[in-house]
Amino acid sequence: MPDGYLHTQFRLQEALPNLSHKHQLLCKSVESDDVHSSRSLNAAMLHAADEIGITIIKFPNATRGRHGYHASCYPHSARTCHTNPMSDRSCSDHHTQSSLLVPDLLSHPLFAAWLGIGAIALSLVLILLLAYLRYTLRRRTQAERSFLAVWRPLLLSSLQSSVATVLPMVARHERVYFLKLWNQLMRSASSNEAAENLIAIAYSVGADRYSRRFLTRGKRVECLLATLTLGHLRDHASWDALVLQTMAADNATAIHAFQALVQIDAAAAAQQLTPLMLARNDWAITHIAGILQPAHAAFMLPLLEAAEEIRAAHLVRALRLIEALQLPLSHTAILKLLDQDNDTDIIIAALRIASDASLLPHIRPHLQHPDWRVRGQAAKVIGRIGEHPDVNRLIPLLADAEWWVRYRAAQSLVGIPFLSMTEIELLRNNLSDRFARDMLSQAIAERQTL
Repeated sequence: MPDGYLHTQFRLQEALPNLSHKHQLLCKSVESDDVHSSRSLNAAMLHAADEIGITIIKFPNATRGRHGYHASCYPHSARTCHTNPMSDRSCSDHHTQSSLLVPDLLSHPLFAAWLGIGAIALSLVLILLLAYLRYTLRRRTQAERSFLAVWRPLLLSSLQSSVATVLPMVARHERVYFLKLWNQLMRSASSNEAAENLIAIAYSVGADRYSRRFLTRGKRVECLLATLTLGHLRDHASWDALVLQTMAADNATAIHAFQALVQIDAAAAAQQLTPLMLARNDWAITHIAGILQPAHAAFMLPLLEAAEEIRAAHLVRALRLIEALQLPLSHTAILKLLDQDNDTDIIIAALRIASDASLLPHIRPHLQHPDWRVRGQAAKVIGRIGEHPDVNRLIPLLADAEWWVRYRAAQSLVGIPFLSMTEIELLRNNLSDRFARDMLSQAIAERQTL
């Protein structure tokens, strides 16, 4: 159709039988080919639409397309329809999606206003919450500083001599502050007298009573502080509660409870808790060794008995603890552990604690073990307790396929006390394997920098 002509098509839903005859005439397709002015047709459309309750909405030129008119039909019934002259869809197609005109809430001004008010309210709540948290943190910091200003001089003076003055009361909210300060000073006590003075002060302010309460009903921090305190106080009354804490899933809670029990009664803890100590793989060997070091005599027998049993479930951990505590394991027990038929981890643990030259005949075969970890550990032991003929056994390991085996063999050759540096350099120059020469050169350079 040429420009200047307006083709408008209205279709109402066929399912509206109650429309008047005038409505039906208007909803028929109207072709306005004989009208030369779109303005006259528009006026006629608006007049007819006004009679039957149809609102003609004229869109701006930028959005209306070629014709730019959209008719919203509001007949006298409760039903509504929308007719677009740019589309061939009928009003009945539109009514299959919705029978009522649902407003777009997202674009509604009232909805947008409430959304903005809600966002502002939420922001205010967050600001108030942050202000409250900062205020409470500042109050706690000020309270702790006030407490330390009074108690730190008293507890520090007790490290030198007993406190004869009347001690102030420890308020309920100050108990955690007291336990923190007290445990810090207990760790730094350099003499038994200083420790006994601190223990006397703790008993005088009732630290043992509320520590037991914290142990069973306190928060995590309170429970940990109570555990440390009861261990330093050697409080036998809390034994059962501490034993229960050693079975906790929390690693820190369990291992601190174990430490407290060792402090309270090392012999009883060794008899009762050695199986648990070996079974808790989440307890680091170095940490346990540090706890047991002051009381290693009490744990020596249970650990040695565990090492004697070759089929023990936690034999490797027992051997690692024996090594860390430097406990004397019998020659017969080590020979059983070095058997080729044992598991690799057991052999490695036995090699780590082997320190007797009489074990060399049982150690040398492990230089050809299929597992590179065993070969590397055997080379390390040979370098510590080996003899002169063992030099020829270490040289082939310099060309081993595994880097760590080559490195351990080179370290052992450089560290053997009966080889001079001249002999080692001559040995390096005579090596035919390039990787062996490089590894021995590295070991020589490391020794020279020490």
